[in-house]
Amino acid sequence: MRRVVGIDIGAFSVKAVELEYDPGRKPTVSNFGLVTLPKGAVVGGDIRDRGAVVEAIRRMWSDGNFKSKDVCVGLSGSRVYLRDLEFPSMEDEDLLSSVRFEATTFLPGDTSEYEVDFEYPKGRRVVREDGTLTIHLAATDNAMLDVYKGVVQDAGLRLASVDASFLALVRSVILQEAQRSGELVGGNGRRRGTSVRIVEPAPQSAAPGEGAEDEQTLAFPVTETAMRDKILAVISVGADSINIGIAENGMLTLARSIEDRAGDAVTAAIAERFDLSETEAESLKRALGLFSPIPEDLASRVDRDELDRLVAARVSDISSSISTTLSSYLFQKENPAEVKVLVCGGGSLAFGFYDSLRQGLAPEIVLERLDLLELVDFNVPEMLAADKDRVTGVMPEALALALGRWIASDGTRVINLLGGEAEDARRVRRDLAVAGVSLLAVLIVLGGLTALRSSQLNNANNQVSAAQVQLSQEQAQLARLAPVAEVKANLAKQEGTLQTLLTGDVQWPILVNTLDTATPPDVWWTSLSGQSPSGTSPGSITFAGMGCSQKAPAHWLNDLATVPGFLDPWVSSSTASSGQMCVNESSIDAPNNVVVTFSSTATLASSVTPSRYQAYLSGEGISQ
Repeated sequence: MRRVVGIDIGAFSVKAVELEYDPGRKPTVSNFGLVTLPKGAVVGGDIRDRGAVVEAIRRMWSDGNFKSKDVCVGLSGSRVYLRDLEFPSMEDEDLLSSVRFEATTFLPGDTSEYEVDFEYPKGRRVVREDGTLTIHLAATDNAMLDVYKGVVQDAGLRLASVDASFLALVRSVILQEAQRSGELVGGNGRRRGTSVRIVEPAPQSAAPGEGAEDEQTLAFPVTETAMRDKILAVISVGADSINIGIAENGMLTLARSIEDRAGDAVTAAIAERFDLSETEAESLKRALGLFSPIPEDLASRVDRDELDRLVAARVSDISSSISTTLSSYLFQKENPAEVKVLVCGGGSLAFGFYDSLRQGLAPEIVLERLDLLELVDFNVPEMLAADKDRVTGVMPEALALALGRWIASDGTRVINLLGGEAEDARRVRRDLAVAGVSLLAVLIVLGGLTALRSSQLNNANNQVSAAQVQLSQEQAQLARLAPVAEVKANLAKQEGTLQTLLTGDVQWPILVNTLDTATPPDVWWTSLSGQSPSGTSPGSITFAGMGCSQKAPAHWLNDLATVPGFLDPWVSSSTASSGQMCVNESSIDAPNNVVVTFSSTATLASSVTPSRYQAYLSGEGISQ
């Protein structure tokens, strides 16, 4: 029985879920825990108080009776990049090299400063008729990765893998949805149902390899048709950010983080209005969300009706950000498919959140609270029914991270941003062991040679002569292959010429689509113009936009700054006018009859230009 602990390090707390599993069998939750963090210890996925996080993890292990020290840590925030990309079919090792090269188009700075890995959607390597395949890509910078590695090491634990928290969550949700619809794939390649294979010991009379089992087993991959014509939106509302992922036909088509409207916004509004500390405001918020009585020491300091109105307004602001993002995505679909929205995270437990989000979505959209209980069993002593709700409602990322190791145990490729470092360490240890055994064998042989008879020595000399002949033959073969180096040099020269000719080639359709995804919900464009790079002059892009308040330009500027490929974004002018109707912004933040018109500029980074050159390198030609 294997064990692993998934650890989700969030802005409010550190969550951990321990999983016991064997490949191909339904895993079991054997322990879980949560330890709160000081305010500001983690912001947007960045660990800013390393000592506080290490202490929280140590406390969890000392008080929580976790049996395993092998952990899978999840990364989140603006420094974690997720993409779905298409490539020509090739072996995994070559594909990883191509993925690293493609990452240069959207990762800021030198790609050698990043760790990149990939997995296949729905756990399946599917090559289409045109010879292409799709992968999920995840990347993060080495500086962030080193901090998380150091935290795990300082806490006295062993790092088994580093995953992307939100991708792990989407992966687990797709697995559960496929299980519910009977879209899992058995070892014989046939579709399988939702039951779990349980292999019993074979009876003594049975032939070798025979055993009693039911119809199916529970694990990746899922069928190629799983999730077809289905749109699945996973919403995780945390303390300082809202993560939104949309999977269409099992492919991750949108991954977005909203960092200024989350659970902490409700807490901050309560603290400011009633002159409370952050801790007191958080206590009030949680009491409302859990329908618990307000603590007596706070009840006399707040007006309950005003508190309810304030929380409802801020919760409405959060839910409207989510519904606007979903509506914008679905508006582009001519024939809307079946749409299901799943919400989780501590922020989603805020009073009135679920009802507010339900009102903002179209009636035909299915809204549910995310629940991964069907994927696991529970074997936690003295666990209450409410504890299961905590694991699935507040700790879904931690559970999904642990499930990722279970999925990988069956041979399925799963994101691991430890990358080559872990494999290189294992390879070095293996090679050293082999070298040690080989050296010992040589010493034994050499010692024994002194006692061999002269005939045995002559036999050894004959073997040496044969080896010398073989060596001479191999050297002659190397000489015949020498012209290959010249051919490679010519190819490199030609590729350099082609790259020079294609300098300044801007992927405008992809660029505009990226901008559309990053545009805040309270901003819309009125015009856009761009200038390709020329000589040593970089390219540029100019926007004219409108918003629902004076905050809109700031929202635009903040979101644009997070988009890879744009440098020095700026809002050059901003003008507010009244008398116009604007319905996108909350009435708390601005009057509904104010519209702001603004202009903005940005410089294009060189990393967005080499599109046709990359197509040439991948064998697709340069006519695209």
